[in-house]
Amino acid sequence: MTDYQAVYEDAIDNYGLVTTKRAKELGLAPNALAQLAYRGRLEHVGHGVYRLAAPVPFAGEAPAYALAVAQVGPEAVLWGESVLGLLGLSPTDPARIHIGFAGRLRRRVPDGIAVHPAAPGAATTIYEGVRAQPVGDALRACRGALMPERLLAAAKRARERGFLTEREYESARKDLAK
Repeated sequence: MTDYQAVYEDAIDNYGLVTTKRAKELGLAPNALAQLAYRGRLEHVGHGVYRLAAPVPFAGEAPAYALAVAQVGPEAVLWGESVLGLLGLSPTDPARIHIGFAGRLRRRVPDGIAVHPAAPGAATTIYEGVRAQPVGDALRACRGALMPERLLAAAKRARERGFLTEREYESARKDLAK
């Protein structure tokens, strides 16, 4: 299997994205991604982040969210409003993607990405292939940024769609009503 085939097989399950960390896990040489980008097989889209150069159709807005998380770093998670937007629980500003990151961010992020401090070791989950903050935590992170009525409606939708258990929904509803 060639380096490109290995990268392609892995990236196709990650919205066409591959990181240098993931390439190392796949057993590729440290400069393999840069060489593939030089040959036009990959596109460099951020520090240690590459995307397949051949257009691959992915539905919805998840690829934009996945790219933003990858551009911030391997420990980054989709945060607050953007979690709600990804899951279709509440309308959000598509021009601004919110990312949580624990620790000191030592890289420049593209315009349109808002980085928020996250607690080290905070709970994370995967929604639509994107590493994210759990819905209950995302709802609480949105207090003050979204209207309380909108947050309560999002919590109700999250419960109806199975993103929150009944106990989590009641806890979130009490917290959001304050």
